[in-house]
Amino acid sequence: QLLNIGGYVIVSNVIVANKDGVNYLALTGICTSHVCNLSYAVSQHEFTCGCNLCRFSETGSVDMGPATTPLTSYLTLKTGNMLHVYEPQ
Repeated sequence: QLLNIGGYVIVSNVIVANKDGVNYLALTGICTSHVCNLSYAVSQHEFTCGCNLCRFSETGSVDMGPATTPLTSYLTLKTGNMLHVYEPQ
C-alpha cells in the first residue's frame, strides 16, 4: 500500500502516507477528538477521522472539527528501500 501514491499504513499509532511517490508524510494516526484511526485522501491533501469526520491537513493542523488539537507531525527520510520515521524534537 505504501508503494502507491496515496497509499498509507498505520504502525504504532503513526499514519505514514505516500504523498507523491517521492515525499512521505507521517503523523499521529489517532484522531485527537476521538480514539479512532485516520485515513489519508491524497486528492484532498488531508487526513480524515473515521468516527466523526474531523479533517486534518498534511501538516497535522485541524481543517475541520470537532477536533481542536492538531496531530503530531514526524520527520520522514527515504534512503534506498527504507523509509525512516523520526520523532519530532
